[in-house]
Amino acid sequence: MSWEHYTVEYPEPGIALVCFTLAVGAKVFQFSSAKMIELGKVFDDMETRTDLKAVVLTGTGKVFAAGADIVEMKTIIEGDDAIKNGGFFADNGETMMTRIERSRLFSVVAFNGTAVGGGCELGLACDWRISVAGARFGQPEINLGLIPGWGGNRRLARFIGPARAKLMILTGELVDAPTAHSWGLIQEIVPDEALVESAMVVARKVVTKSTTILAWCKQAIHSGMWFDDDNARIAERNLFAECFGTADTREGLDAFLAKRPAKFCN
Repeated sequence: MSWEHYTVEYPEPGIALVCFTLAVGAKVFQFSSAKMIELGKVFDDMETRTDLKAVVLTGTGKVFAAGADIVEMKTIIEGDDAIKNGGFFADNGETMMTRIERSRLFSVVAFNGTAVGGGCELGLACDWRISVAGARFGQPEINLGLIPGWGGNRRLARFIGPARAKLMILTGELVDAPTAHSWGLIQEIVPDEALVESAMVVARKVVTKSTTILAWCKQAIHSGMWFDDDNARIAERNLFAECFGTADTREGLDAFLAKRPAKFCN
């Protein structure tokens, strides 16, 4: 299937590679409503492919993504019912981020360059973040008279702590890759030429695992992040119990006792 704003390849069994493509004449990738909706459809399509277990997302050129489409936001604020339509714009972005975060696929973002605004928020929705050394990261929405609207406030605070999140969001200043790494915003810094391969190395770690159990592991982790402790405990307990009704858990236990590699059903 072909896409207008993304290229999707399948370089190895179990792994998809999604690259943001620049429109003719564009210098940086910005997320319009159309791009956000299409990326959700990309994930819908990938999840129908039962052989896929991981996805690597990366950009084109020296910038990963420059946030939301400024022209579209200007159109919203100058149009009728700006608050209502601003809410729709926020919904489109947050729906895309949550779609990525809750995907059964293990997502690895490969920052080929600077990621600000929605570009940074997309990275926060992924499971693992790798960057080139020259990239910078930030939520500079305050410089536009805005707040981050696609989950950046709560995800950034959870990942790097509220004080550092406030520093980034309230000043609008960008942090370099070493700082982002030391704060836990990104997990690896690699040479430019090794970026995609480094992301593939991480993605390969899950391709031999059970598709079902991978999805449930992610679900349990996210429950622990977003739910109160009692509800998170219940969610974890129920998912653990569900494992015992699967052929993959039976295979995993049998393989361990037989001292052989497990061969999961999917």
